[in-house]
Amino acid sequence: MTQTLDLARAQYRHKWLHHFAIGDPSWDTFVREPGNPIYTGRPPYEWPVNGFLFRDPPAGRWLAYIGLYPRGYWPAGPCLTLRERTGGGWDEAGLAVQGDAMTFDGDGTRAGATPDVSIVYAGGRYHMVYDWASPDNARGGIAYAWAEQPEGPFQRAATPIHEDTRQSPLLGIYVRAYAPTLIQRQNDWIILHAMSTAGNAGGSWAMACMASSAPDGPYTSPTLLLYPQSDRYLPPLMEYYPAFTHAGYVYAPATSVALNRTFQCLFRAPLELAHNPEAWELYQHGSMWHAIDLPSEAQGLWGQTFSAQVNPNGVMRAYYTSKTRDDIGTVHLAQRPWDQPYHDGFVLSAPNTGAYGIVRQHYRTFRLKMSVAAAGNWSICWGCQAPLGPDRVTANAGTHPLMHPHKIQWDRSGNDWKLQTLDETGESSRQNGFFPHPAEGNEQVEITQDEFSATVELNGQLICVVAYPAQCGRLQLIAEQGAILQVHQFELAGSSVQSSDSWLSTEALAGAAESADGRDWCYIENSDFRYGFGYLSHAAKARAKWNYLGGSFKLYSPRGPQYGCADVVVDGLRVAQINLRADTPQRSTIVLSHDLQDGYHAVALIARDDIIPCDTLEVRFTEPDSPRG
Repeated sequence: MTQTLDLARAQYRHKWLHHFAIGDPSWDTFVREPGNPIYTGRPPYEWPVNGFLFRDPPAGRWLAYIGLYPRGYWPAGPCLTLRERTGGGWDEAGLAVQGDAMTFDGDGTRAGATPDVSIVYAGGRYHMVYDWASPDNARGGIAYAWAEQPEGPFQRAATPIHEDTRQSPLLGIYVRAYAPTLIQRQNDWIILHAMSTAGNAGGSWAMACMASSAPDGPYTSPTLLLYPQSDRYLPPLMEYYPAFTHAGYVYAPATSVALNRTFQCLFRAPLELAHNPEAWELYQHGSMWHAIDLPSEAQGLWGQTFSAQVNPNGVMRAYYTSKTRDDIGTVHLAQRPWDQPYHDGFVLSAPNTGAYGIVRQHYRTFRLKMSVAAAGNWSICWGCQAPLGPDRVTANAGTHPLMHPHKIQWDRSGNDWKLQTLDETGESSRQNGFFPHPAEGNEQVEITQDEFSATVELNGQLICVVAYPAQCGRLQLIAEQGAILQVHQFELAGSSVQSSDSWLSTEALAGAAESADGRDWCYIENSDFRYGFGYLSHAAKARAKWNYLGGSFKLYSPRGPQYGCADVVVDGLRVAQINLRADTPQRSTIVLSHDLQDGYHAVALIARDDIIPCDTLEVRFTEPDSPRG
């Protein structure tokens, strides 16, 4: 049955893929405030890429606490305070907290780092927690300070709340506690904080919690709340800081550390249960942020996610950081109505690498009407059958090269256009031409794919026809590096077909936070794998995990004499043990099929005692109910 839907409308946002590295079309309602940027980095701290926004309850005034970093993050510096002037504009109010060579952060000669803070006003005092590190970054953790006024001076406690050299690694990985948010509850205090590997070297990030009866401690040992090694669905490569409270809940935004960091998630828990991992839910999945075409925001959201507070009028104000193309950090403000997170029309932004907006349903024949305003080069593709996944398993990931072929693609570059068909090897045939942009900026693109040919009309004129037999596949909107697309209409008429997508092994290794140093898996190129490559485990209990929104799945794997058995755990339940041993090498085939209802799922592949391969997961998509977020 033919159906016509305008997929640019916010009610259809879940018909699009939202992915930490591939792309995240956003219907968010954030509007930048005038006067941005409110601060620009300068030597020796060119990267003010973290910070905390605070509304002072007694005065109703706003302050911003800026973590000061040099290029490359280390050696990090102090925290700078900005205070908003009555009537607008911001003034520097001095350093909120800084290291001291003779305190626990110092080494007797040099002061350490104290960049990232959060503030709570209670009992007539301003209570601060901040992260710290020694000058050589060999030690670090979280500490407490207090002041009589929000600008300081803050009095630092003599000993830290947490020091990583005294922390037994959680899950054998998490040692460094940093990026803390202090929160007062009815009968106690908690700190929500990020955790990472020793020295905050990265590769795996988590959010954890400590609790105390007093703001200055002593605090309990960290409890992991959100972490990729869990059995629950969790988008990978996410970093947390800072959290905020509103109407009985605590909210924790998280940002992707892929090359494009516009993908955000918002997690929440009831405030009084926030110490309990089971209380946390995925409240908003993607569609939370968009980049804009300004020199001061050339690299998009950078560093932390946004720092937010909801004011008494129900407006969420957000502090966020970016960088110029010259790699200078910038600090900005934006706001949106708390209860209106979406509007019709979306933005696909690609500040640092290409970004994909992917319609999750597949089509064979269709008619598409688009209205788009583009800054930069872009493409629309259809009949896409290539697998999906990132090009690397840790930070700074982009799209895998295998995503690029096997489709038909119409490109728009300045006043030029090009239509090309690409087979599974990437070989192409093409047509191209010149067609000037309209003066008003918006362009109308109409594409029709029937059983035997495709036609493209641009601003009401037919510009090309190509003989191209219809192929079932995805529609993909691509913003090239540096491009920002504002899509006002994406009206799609056609009959979607039952479909499935193949997710690469890179998705599974990223999903389980396999580190770049190959802690548990090693990369292999071998024609027995479905797409010519995969991973082999080299540690007992090595774990890979696909996180996806979809339904039933099929697990593909090669078999061979060197392989053993693996467990498959779905959403925390062990559903199968599969034997991957064979007398002779066998090419990848389906080794497990499992039925599931559409929703957020986590499929973990876990080695038992012998080597196992990690290949591909094929996920079926049918029409879902509206998921959370």
